[in-house]
Amino acid sequence: MGKASKRKASKRTGEQSLRRSPQELLALMELGEAMGWTEEEYKKEQLLIPVEQLDLVTDILNKQGFSGFSLSQDFVKEWGLTNFLTELEKLNKINLQSGTFMFARKELFNSLCWILIDENEYIDKFSFKDYRELYDRGENLIKTAGELIYKNHGEAGMRDPMIWQFIPKSCSRFVDNAFNGIGGWLS
Repeated sequence: MGKASKRKASKRTGEQSLRRSPQELLALMELGEAMGWTEEEYKKEQLLIPVEQLDLVTDILNKQGFSGFSLSQDFVKEWGLTNFLTELEKLNKINLQSGTFMFARKELFNSLCWILIDENEYIDKFSFKDYRELYDRGENLIKTAGELIYKNHGEAGMRDPMIWQFIPKSCSRFVDNAFNGIGGWLS
């Protein structure tokens, strides 16, 4: 699937998830009650991800060489709950000077985007060895961003809440492991 068709597919998905009719919201509430959802599970199901944010992630992945893959809808919803995608969009809209904490955050957040790839689709198209190479390449992007943060802001910068409050729980351990060995960081 080429870049143009991939983007179109992403936009269609985004447009569908942008609007829920009152009937859909009512049906979602009834389903939630029947399933015994917690408030967080309900919010996750009703979450609306703007098309622009999905396009931004697709563009970042294309620049990193991870093009032609679908995004995991479960991860996209979870990451939306932490406002990661909103923060990513804001950081990529402003011109940040190299060496600043905000620039280092932007590099880290951009490096995390590869985790949004639907790994089942990736494994279906390629071998486990290829997936392992993808994983290693992604981990190296995160490690490089961590080194940039450490170089300019030390370990305190790596622990800054402005980084960790936006990183979804599903990948915080992954980031922690990628940071292992930078400065005095031990995972």
